[in-house]
Amino acid sequence: MADTIREKILKNLVTTLQAVTVANGYNTTFKTVERLVANPIEANLPLPCMVVHDVDDTDQTGRDDAGGGAMGFETFRMGMVVEFWMRETSKGSLSSDLNAALGDIYKAVTVDWARGAGMPAIDTRYMAAITVLAQKLEPLGGMQVRFEVDYRFVYGDPTQG
Repeated sequence: MADTIREKILKNLVTTLQAVTVANGYNTTFKTVERLVANPIEANLPLPCMVVHDVDDTDQTGRDDAGGGAMGFETFRMGMVVEFWMRETSKGSLSSDLNAALGDIYKAVTVDWARGAGMPAIDTRYMAAITVLAQKLEPLGGMQVRFEVDYRFVYGDPTQG
C-alpha cells in the first residue's frame, strides 16, 4: 500500500527531527522522536523527547475549481504540533534550555520547507509556541510548537503528488 502524501510529509518531519543532536550542530540532543503519544511523561519516554502530532487537515482547494483545483490538484493545509519535554540542565536553566530547544526545532523544520526531494509540500510555516510546565515534576517543562504545511496531491488520489 502506497503512503499518502500526508503520511510521507509526517514521516519526513520525524526523520528530520531525529537529526536534532549536538553532534549535528544543534544545542540539544533529543533521545526519542515519536508520533501521537498522548502523554509523553506518563509513557516514560526518555528525556529530552519530542512527539509529533498531526492535529488537523483542511481543504484549501477552491470550490469553484473544476476537477479539483489548479491543473487537477487538491490543496490541503495540515496543522501539526511538535511537543517536546526536558529537564533543566542546571539549576534555574529551564527557560533557557526550552528556548534553545525551540530554536533547534525551528531550524531543523525550516531547513527544507518542501519536506524532502520530490515532495509536493508547497510550504512549511512556524506558527506559534506555548510553554508547558509540569507543576508536580519540576524542574520539568516543555513546549508545544505549531507548524502548518501546505501540500497538494492529484485530485482523487492522495498518494500521488
